[in-house]
Amino acid sequence: MSTVQEIQRAIQRLPTADLQSLARWMEDFLQRAIPQAGREPLTLRDEAAEWSELSAAGLQGAFGESEPEYPLTLIKTPNPGYAGR
Repeated sequence: MSTVQEIQRAIQRLPTADLQSLARWMEDFLQRAIPQAGREPLTLRDEAAEWSELSAAGLQGAFGESEPEYPLTLIKTPNPGYAGR
């Protein structure tokens, strides 16, 4: 069985809600993958860079400059496997 046939069979077995989610994902994927108005298609490397930037921005927002250092006395249940800093 070819890859396309396997995909078609898998899609046919999906419930309606999952088909709707898949359709939204495919629309987003195709917009990124197919060149539009002279734009080059997004490569896996480009996508990895976008995920890295998003992750870094999330961490920066979660742990800002004013984030306090928490003392060890606040630990309620120590993890005996943690080696510390």
